[in-house]
Amino acid sequence: MGANLRLAPGTRLGPYEIVEAVGVGGMGEVYRARDTRLERDVAIKILPQHLSDDLDLKARFRREAKAVSALQHPHICVLHDIGSENGLDFIVMEFLDGETLATRLLRKIPSRKETLQIAIDVAEALNKAHRSGIVHRDLKPGNIMLTKSGAKLMDFGLAKSVALMASRESGSPLFSAVATIASDTSPLTMAGALVGTVQYMSPEQIQGKQADERSDVFAFGALLYEMLTGKRAFEGKSQLSIASAILEKEPPPISDLQPLMPASLEHLVKRALEKDAEERWQSISDMRGELLWISQSENTESRKMAIGKSRSRGAWIYAIIAVLGAIGILYSVVQSRKRPESSLFKLSVLPPQDGGFAFYGDNGSEPLISPDGKHLAFAAVVNGKQALYIRDLDSDVPRLLAGTEGGRFPFWSPDSKQVGYFAGERMLKLDLESNISTELTEVANPRGGSWGSKGNILFAPDFRSAIYVVSANGGPKRAVTRLDTAKHTSHRWPVFLPDGEHFIYLAANHRLPTDSKNALYLSSLSGENPKQLVESGCNGAVVGSSLFFCRGNKLFAQGINLRSFAMTGDPHVLIPSIMTDASTWRAMFSATANGLLVYAPGSQVPGSELIRFGRSGKRLGRVGELRDYLVLSSSRDGKKVAAEVADPISSIWIADTQANVFSRLTFTGISARQPVISPDGRQVVFASDINGKEVVLRKLTNGLGGEEALVTEKDASPNDWSQDGKYLMIQAADPGLPYGLFALELSGSKKLVPLFRVPGEQAYDGSFSPDMKWFLYTLPQNGREEIFVSPLALDADPKADTVKPAASWQISNAGGSLGQWSRDGREIYYFADGKMISVAVRSTPSFQAGAPKQLFSVAIRNLTGMPYAITPEGQFIVNTVVQPPNSPINLISDWHKLLTAAER
Repeated sequence: MGANLRLAPGTRLGPYEIVEAVGVGGMGEVYRARDTRLERDVAIKILPQHLSDDLDLKARFRREAKAVSALQHPHICVLHDIGSENGLDFIVMEFLDGETLATRLLRKIPSRKETLQIAIDVAEALNKAHRSGIVHRDLKPGNIMLTKSGAKLMDFGLAKSVALMASRESGSPLFSAVATIASDTSPLTMAGALVGTVQYMSPEQIQGKQADERSDVFAFGALLYEMLTGKRAFEGKSQLSIASAILEKEPPPISDLQPLMPASLEHLVKRALEKDAEERWQSISDMRGELLWISQSENTESRKMAIGKSRSRGAWIYAIIAVLGAIGILYSVVQSRKRPESSLFKLSVLPPQDGGFAFYGDNGSEPLISPDGKHLAFAAVVNGKQALYIRDLDSDVPRLLAGTEGGRFPFWSPDSKQVGYFAGERMLKLDLESNISTELTEVANPRGGSWGSKGNILFAPDFRSAIYVVSANGGPKRAVTRLDTAKHTSHRWPVFLPDGEHFIYLAANHRLPTDSKNALYLSSLSGENPKQLVESGCNGAVVGSSLFFCRGNKLFAQGINLRSFAMTGDPHVLIPSIMTDASTWRAMFSATANGLLVYAPGSQVPGSELIRFGRSGKRLGRVGELRDYLVLSSSRDGKKVAAEVADPISSIWIADTQANVFSRLTFTGISARQPVISPDGRQVVFASDINGKEVVLRKLTNGLGGEEALVTEKDASPNDWSQDGKYLMIQAADPGLPYGLFALELSGSKKLVPLFRVPGEQAYDGSFSPDMKWFLYTLPQNGREEIFVSPLALDADPKADTVKPAASWQISNAGGSLGQWSRDGREIYYFADGKMISVAVRSTPSFQAGAPKQLFSVAIRNLTGMPYAITPEGQFIVNTVVQPPNSPINLISDWHKLLTAAER
């Protein structure tokens, strides 16, 4: 952006003083400025330098000003002034404080209520424009600003009066066949004779025919489709393929992506997207009327409830709806079982107010129905803080479980009176009556728990571990499965069967070799040989006499004999599109034997995003696109960043931060993890799996050549690369010994020198000081991680089983992990309780550390491996969790009927 901007802060354009640049668009540069006469903030838009000599574009630029000046409406951006100074043509507009709809859609899909309100606001603005004889012609999310006073329609730079178009438009547009990739943030914009943004253009615009108000109707329909589903109606990798899709293809039905979408809303959008303009809604006014009717209809219901169609859906149903809340209806119906056999209820459950469900990654959770079918437990983020919530099914208001901050992966006791969960590095149980939590055992990075009928709890304590069991009252734990790392690297998501002895679990492989697939297995507390039940890409559940599992984004059910544990019958699809998390192999569902099924519709949960932060926590932009990023590492000059991306097999990607372009580096059939880039950005080291062992490999970042093995004799992964380029910090372990920290000399003998290797203690996340006199690391203390610094000694015996630093200084004082040195070595950064912390340090004449100082709060995506990189300017690129979706989850009264229908 900076390369094209010409106005520095303080520049004057007449009475307007430039404050800061806001952005660059295809039709101009936008600045925030101060009107020195009226003492108000304004937005100033000017033509970019390289377009200033184009008479047609300048005419179009001035036409925007004239079009907007004729439109005075609460939902249209106000034009204040127009002028020219030093060869710059500019317009002065209302400064809008908010975010564009495009930005909002990147973070989350708006709720249906919010979508309807935005759509009504935009429809009213368009109706005003159309009544004034003006067609917008570039309606898209980036031209809609969301403010406290509602949506505002902007940028009429492509608008023409209907009369002008009728008299002057002719000819056919020319398409470029160059395969230009359309990103999530930048839809393709046509060049040449055609103006507009391809994804939202009507067929007649693409064909070069005359456009009228119905062209805006089509774009409005595409806009509504995207707000309701989170997907663009028409996609493609080039201008030509997108245009072809608009002309020839129909978008997937909204109900396929959002099963509980009201038929009236789907009909509204479908008719707006008709290829033939004569078949569309003939005016935005008609659509506005329909939107108001739909909105008012939904507001008359106590909660947004979608009821499945039924042949015998009688008047008695509507009478109950009028009296009871949506959740209360379902609870009463399911508990009493006194309803007509043909009825199947579906309804939506909303997250807590001002929050969203937390589904994603290490901190996520699927919604869980209690065994008695009376309660729903889930994790949610409200006002930036995650905790566990319970929603009683005879109430429509969820309640916060106090003391469960940071809680994830909840699981119910068999009597539905207690909830087990994980928080930090602990597994706890919460008594719902007393609201008292009790710690049961320590964990590292857990992957699920299950509470059996005989008072035992199964759990996976780490993301690469076997399944363990512990008493529900706490005490010693023991492994009940054994990892065969040549076949699987993780056992996770255990679920007890009703006998309290047998259980199922998912066996998964981070390497994903071609001869191995993820599957659900059956085992028992006695440790009998595991039995594979079905191939599955996610967690499973035994519900009644059915086994639930998933493949792709479909939820299946298949019969299982609970005596012989043999699978019976054929698998049937219960839910054709369910939200899954590829990074943890989870599908968002739970069910009970009496028929309740809760699930999150959709496909994959969104990835994370790499956000550039200033020291104050101000967001300074995004690096790359939304992906499932895990670990980051930056070159010394900040021009290159290496990232681990889970897709779902982990691979290494390299980012050019100046061009803001990511390219994949590793393509082998095994995973590549924990990247550390060299100070000069030319090489990267990473961990991978070879013959069941984690090894360290090195590769050029330009992609040339193969991988060089650096460490193969131990299970090892890289942590840091010294700034002089001579040493790697390696986290490694020998059989029978915990992980310790080693320095790998990259020249000469390539020997591994132990830095911290103490039986009974486990140090990790090591980092060299820039002057190579110190190293920092994370070391658990009394069940809590803390950051330490010790002198760097490179003369230890490589064969020594015990090496303890001569001295150590504790840097954190209330927990901390993921430590790094600043570029100049004068600060240490680390994370504690979701906060970026800074500690000033001095190494001469002796080491001294100041008090920890909070810089900002941020929800990081990854808890294992470094989730942030430091730039030369002292900024931070942080792997940030995408805002949890505030869309509802679906609750079905009788999943047996879905199974019966599938069998028919």
